[in-house]
Amino acid sequence: CDEENFANMARIIANETANEVRNSGIIFEAVMRKKNGEPLPVEIHGKVIHDDEGRPVALQGVTRDISERKQAEDLLRRNEALLNATQRISKIGGWEWDVDRQKMFWTEETFRIHDFDPDPAQPGGEEFVVRSIQCYSQEDRPRVLSAFRRCVETGEAYDLECRFVTEKGRRLWVRTMGQAVFEEDRVVRIVGNIQDITERKEAEEALQYQDRLLRQMGGIAKIGGWEFHPATGRGTWTDEVARIHGLDPGDETSLELGLSFYQGESRTKIENAVQEAVQLGKPYDLELELTTPGGDCKWVRTIGQPRLENGKVVQVLGSFQDITE
Repeated sequence: CDEENFANMARIIANETANEVRNSGIIFEAVMRKKNGEPLPVEIHGKVIHDDEGRPVALQGVTRDISERKQAEDLLRRNEALLNATQRISKIGGWEWDVDRQKMFWTEETFRIHDFDPDPAQPGGEEFVVRSIQCYSQEDRPRVLSAFRRCVETGEAYDLECRFVTEKGRRLWVRTMGQAVFEEDRVVRIVGNIQDITERKEAEEALQYQDRLLRQMGGIAKIGGWEFHPATGRGTWTDEVARIHGLDPGDETSLELGLSFYQGESRTKIENAVQEAVQLGKPYDLELELTTPGGDCKWVRTIGQPRLENGKVVQVLGSFQDITE
């Protein structure tokens, strides 16, 4: 052994003597050195030999090479550290419910999301489940609990997004998922995860608000947006553009449909402008007359801007406004 491990062995022998353990063996780990100087982790099973006066004079036993076990333990620690780091970054925690033992196991991130004191080694009982359910909003608690019970009873998986208040009062959105593990057609465990999706939900709500605002402003100004893809002729437009054309906002649109509302000189102008936009990448800004399916004649301003990739027009998009008044 090196000096550190020799000193460690001496302490173990001294402790053994101090505790007056005479007949029972002792087990401890140490690091020895190979002939080439490389460290060799070992496990020593031994017994302290005492003289007639009770003083420890020798350690008798066997030494076992535990290199492979130590490598496996190191790999497990690295994997656990990587898992915990990955969960922190992705804000995803894992959990498992043992149906027979009625015990719940959580990863560290699951504790963090709940703002519970982390103790992954300590399994929780049914009261643990109840405590977790209390973090969900009152509206979501029944469906989360119902989904969990169905998963336990029938094996039906679930995937829910819910409002959530942690034990420290933080307001979150979470995604919770559960899936049954079967043994001989019987549910024995439920494994799942819980993810903090607050940032995504807030971004979605902000986009929805902006979309509503744009739709409202578009209706007031009688202006909207549109786009189409030259390769397919298919396109989309906003609700206001559909209304200007006298169509249902839910109807599909295409380049061919859009051109069909123009007649005479206006038809010639828009066809030429679209052709140059697609073939030459040339933008356009036109004021034209169109006729709706209901027979209403309107003056509109349409602006088109080609979008190129690798020198080829892949999309034409723009604005469309009713300028009749």
